[in-house]
Amino acid sequence: MNFRTVRICVAVLGTLSAAAASAQDKPTDKPQGVVPKHACVRPETPAKFENEGQQKIFVKQMDGYRDCLMAYRNDMNKIAQAHIDAANAAIEEFNHYVSSINKK
Repeated sequence: MNFRTVRICVAVLGTLSAAAASAQDKPTDKPQGVVPKHACVRPETPAKFENEGQQKIFVKQMDGYRDCLMAYRNDMNKIAQAHIDAANAAIEEFNHYVSSINKK
């Protein structure tokens, strides 16, 4: 690494620090941390099952509740992964930018 590369890295880091500081001061239009709650309905648990039919209905409702929660989890994981991918792409873009500067 030569002096020119070091000087460019220091300048870039200074710019990033200033940008990060000013970005923290700016309010965003997007709500922070708003995650929709699931709409899954938990079945009522009877104190005692009166017959086998009642038990089968409860098991079916419980399976539906589980499936609903798992679908919610899968949807949230997809959204989270999209955010992770976008953040990683931004860092990748910056790394490519710095690499191109260092090659000059």
